[in-house]
Amino acid sequence: MNITFIEDFDNNALKGIEGQIIALTPMAMYELDRRGYTYKIPEDYFVWQETLIYTEKFRGWLNKLELFLIERYPEIKAFDIPMTVHCVSMLKNVIDAFVRKGMQFKKIIEQEKPDKCYYMIRFDKQDVMDDELYFKGMSIFSRFFGKGFVAEFDRQWLFAKMNVSKEVTDWRDNKGIRGTYDWFRYLQFLPSWKRNERFLFASPMSGLRTFNRLGKITGLVKEKEYNIKLDDFLLDIMDLVNKIDDLGGFDKSVSFVLLRDRIYYFVEKIVLKILCLKDFYIRYLKENKFDAVIFTRRNKLYQYGLLLAARQLYIPTIYVKHGWEAYDNWANDWNRLRLYDYFVTHTKEDKEFFSNRVEENCWNCKVI
Repeated sequence: MNITFIEDFDNNALKGIEGQIIALTPMAMYELDRRGYTYKIPEDYFVWQETLIYTEKFRGWLNKLELFLIERYPEIKAFDIPMTVHCVSMLKNVIDAFVRKGMQFKKIIEQEKPDKCYYMIRFDKQDVMDDELYFKGMSIFSRFFGKGFVAEFDRQWLFAKMNVSKEVTDWRDNKGIRGTYDWFRYLQFLPSWKRNERFLFASPMSGLRTFNRLGKITGLVKEKEYNIKLDDFLLDIMDLVNKIDDLGGFDKSVSFVLLRDRIYYFVEKIVLKILCLKDFYIRYLKENKFDAVIFTRRNKLYQYGLLLAARQLYIPTIYVKHGWEAYDNWANDWNRLRLYDYFVTHTKEDKEFFSNRVEENCWNCKVI
């Protein structure tokens, strides 16, 4: 039996191909549905859920990584909260995606036992790596397919032509509307603070630089970027990366081949950038006095550096809750409650729930 993985759809490339079709993306499913094809998705074979054992192993891996970082950058040892806690979201997003999709690929091959596998992908896709560490460009499935880690089988690439899709937008993509919405989220709780206090906002909003409201003096953080050249591999990270194989039950060397570049990029570039940004914002905050720093998100490296700088200078930090915060996500608890002095919620139920989480973990965060 043959199976065909479809990441990017091309009807012409699919002609004459028989066997089980597995759609890997929403667009692939849309195109297959339009043309009446029957198909499966990876979740038909395996639905990954984080277990307590996985969580314990992942935290153990974070501890090993933290020790590695301290050896590489000794100043990290003095931080009141570990660097890996500050970066838990980006690390967990990468490792979870790698383990989940790797296990799905493994289950598909084990259940289908294909004689031949095809993989349809756009011919111009390449690996993309940036400061978010996500697997952009080529998907994780394509990487497992190309390297043949799970099983040896006859494999063939099918290259899809580039299709121009209609752009999907909503109100969140309108910078003016989004900026107004963000300002509302920031300012709704400010009346509870003393007048004439100075607040620094950590997220840009529609190009606004200053805003005075209700007697509060507000400012928008000065963004800073560092370009750091990544040298050839100088660190021995073999053991550190191979530990990830245990999380997914993969054969040794799988993680090293597929994750080595990203872990190295994190250690040698992202962490160094954050430390440089921390030093920059320490100087910035000393020159520009603020009573608190407010965050609604922290998805840029300058925000990581700003948070570390504020904590080091004992300037109160405030996080305004997103609507999508997951109640059962320990990494979100680390990333939100553990890192900030104040956590702003929108409802009494939220305040009660998150206050209990803070109390259970003995964190120094006040939920308001």
